[in-house]
Amino acid sequence: IDGKTGWVIPSKKPEAIVESLRQVSAKNRQELEDIGLRARQYAESTFSKEIVYSKLARCYADVINKGRKKHKIG
Repeated sequence: IDGKTGWVIPSKKPEAIVESLRQVSAKNRQELEDIGLRARQYAESTFSKEIVYSKLARCYADVINKGRKKHKIG
C-alpha cells in the first residue's frame, strides 16, 4: 500500500525512484519502523501459506466445476 507499507515505483520512471527516495529520507526512524511493521503484517495476513493454499484450492474447485458443467460430468 503506497506510503503505508512501502512505496510503489512505476517501472521505467527514474524520476519516480528519486521521488520515493526523497520520501524515504524525509521519514524518521520510528516512521520507517512503523512502515516496516505494517508491511510485515500486510504480507503475513495476505500471503500466509494457509490463505494462499485456500485461494488456490478454491480456484481449482472453480475450474473443475466449470469443466463439469461444460461437459455435464457428475
